[in-house]
Amino acid sequence: MLDLETGRFSWGEGLELYPGMSKEEFRKSKVFQCELKNPEDKNDMSKKSFCLREQTIDGFQMVVAVDISMFGYVEEIILSKPEYYNWPNWPKELTEKEY
Repeated sequence: MLDLETGRFSWGEGLELYPGMSKEEFRKSKVFQCELKNPEDKNDMSKKSFCLREQTIDGFQMVVAVDISMFGYVEEIILSKPEYYNWPNWPKELTEKEY
């Protein structure tokens, strides 16, 4: 759910991101603590981009990526469908466009 007044994006109990959220707030959030695709990312203090485990948002399976700006705030929340990352085996004799 996106709150149009505040810009807060929430999709489950304690799962929330919002404009102006600092990197420190993000690192303390349930999203960061429980939903990272690669838990080892918690140890990399310089990391600026984080992928979450597949999430159910409004009944749809989604992939969520969170980018942190050079100023230390959530800059971008990227939503996409999981199947976008399962590229078919393109025939070698055809280009992607032809296929």
